[in-house]
Amino acid sequence: MSYIKNYIGWKRIYEQTVNIGPTVKTTTSKYGEYTFDQLFPDNMITPKKESYELVIQKMAVDLKKAVSEGKLLTDLKIKVESSASSQNPTTKIPAGYTKLDHNYGGGKPSNEFLAKNRGINMKNVIVQELSKMGITVPAENISVVPRPDGKWVAASEDESEQYVKVKIEGLFEKTEIEDNNRRIDIVKEKEYTYSIVYSWYQIGESNKKYILIDGSDDKGYRPVDHSIWPQDASASSLDKFKVALNSAPEDIEVAGYSISGPNQHHSFFAFSPLSNYAKVSGNIFSYADEASWLKDVNTLNKINPAKGFRMRKGDVNSKELVDGINAKGYFNPGKGGQANFEHGTGNYNTTINIIKPGKDKLPTDDKGRVSIKQWSSQDKQDQ
Repeated sequence: MSYIKNYIGWKRIYEQTVNIGPTVKTTTSKYGEYTFDQLFPDNMITPKKESYELVIQKMAVDLKKAVSEGKLLTDLKIKVESSASSQNPTTKIPAGYTKLDHNYGGGKPSNEFLAKNRGINMKNVIVQELSKMGITVPAENISVVPRPDGKWVAASEDESEQYVKVKIEGLFEKTEIEDNNRRIDIVKEKEYTYSIVYSWYQIGESNKKYILIDGSDDKGYRPVDHSIWPQDASASSLDKFKVALNSAPEDIEVAGYSISGPNQHHSFFAFSPLSNYAKVSGNIFSYADEASWLKDVNTLNKINPAKGFRMRKGDVNSKELVDGINAKGYFNPGKGGQANFEHGTGNYNTTINIIKPGKDKLPTDDKGRVSIKQWSSQDKQDQ
């Protein structure tokens, strides 16, 4: 997520869970679909009993089960789907028969005629055979339909295209309540109207956002200002730093020093964490409310005030000043605020020797050191 130059109006996404009632789930069993093997001899339209007998018996068992579950036979819809292959139709009598059971309706041999009339005859057989078993299905509830493509004759001559399938629609369709407390997450945007601009540090593996203390206020309050310490190898410099830490307030949570270069150059570091923010992106701390924002503004104003700057009171165009707050930006009570303390702009990515490990007792290496990494406006990762 990127930030907007005028930080007020910067937004984040959050999820809100809303109860929208039960989930209705409809399932249809595979029961109710039937196929027949070698149902019709070539050029014939009367189905062979030995090919359909067992299948219709299975159909009867399924229908009786449906009735036991509260289904009405008058409500069931049965489809007989019939198809013929595109092999050349003839008047040739198949083996085992003495004549055809039709004359193509007095016309020329036609695959379409075969497909339609095979379907019609299968419908009649279903009604008759089920009736013998005590199951009455109205003939009007049974329809004869062509292939799914709307044609009675397939483009292929393959024998598999010659078939009759039966489907009883809605035989075991069940409607059930799957979850009486179904919920969904609605994604909304929340606008942050309070922000602080300040580069921060990650120390070791800690998740805290640490501020490098590097300033003093107009009253002379100087908890630790690493920039005023002599940058040399004298033991006195390090000793003075340790003494200052002993008397420093709790604002200083972590402190340490680094030594670099052939002249044993010393750099001193003291850190205080910010903890009242709701979101961090790069060096922008965003706050959920005014009270949280003011806590961190006052903390930074005490330890790292922006000398030479005064916060404006009102909107971004106001010239009225906020008493006692040394920072660039403005504070519009009840509406929003932005504070930039013009600090933390140095680029320190190094390893320091820990003197004060903080409340969390930051783990160090075998030499008592820990890494520090600066996060600035160039780092856009949301935290």
